[in-house]
Amino acid sequence: MAKLVLGKTPATFKPFNVKFVLPDGQDDQLLVTFKYKTRSQFAQFLNSLFVEAGEVKPEAEKIDFEALFAKGGEKTVSHLSQIIEAWDLDEPINGKTLAALHDQAPAAAAAMTQAYSAACTEGRLGN
Repeated sequence: MAKLVLGKTPATFKPFNVKFVLPDGQDDQLLVTFKYKTRSQFAQFLNSLFVEAGEVKPEAEKIDFEALFAKGGEKTVSHLSQIIEAWDLDEPINGKTLAALHDQAPAAAAAMTQAYSAACTEGRLGN
């Protein structure tokens, strides 16, 4: 049985499957290894994300949804690149593949974000 040692944290969480629904309605999953953050480090990470979220401002009354979605996509790619260490997708983890994932399977990106949040705040079995 493992014994807790305070001050000694792992580099990553134990890999686990992140489940999501594809745009065509099929269930899918990816085995993902997330970078480890303590709860306080995760709180700092969230603070930085929320500060950045205020950068998109509509011009007068008109909202440019393409620009808004593009900015959101950039933020998602940046966010995912900071939390994913490895996955079992046959593509490398880089800006291009993360952007494609966000554009083509947005539920996967959202599920990874939610899974990471749960891992940081609730812990995962096997850590």
